[in-house]
Amino acid sequence: MDYIVYRKETCKIIEKEDGYYRLVPVNDTSIKYKVPVDSNFLKKVITKEEIDYLVKNGHLPQEEEKEITEENTEIIKKNKKNSKKEDTKAK
Repeated sequence: MDYIVYRKETCKIIEKEDGYYRLVPVNDTSIKYKVPVDSNFLKKVITKEEIDYLVKNGHLPQEEEKEITEENTEIIKKNKKNSKKEDTKAK
């Protein structure tokens, strides 16, 4: 059984004929799509083995570290003060 991602949905390929896939989303089997096999909206589903390889070999994108500056600290303090004032007004 083959699966593919169509737009943002994981779908089961139920048939391939005449250059089209017939797809059924795994989360809603009441929907059926007929999509050209060369559609830009189709993406391969990554396997568990591929995920394990990427994790093991450090090929995942790293989160960008942001420098905490004095300006950022002041903004955080102001936001905390404002949220406390709003909480007091709500009571």
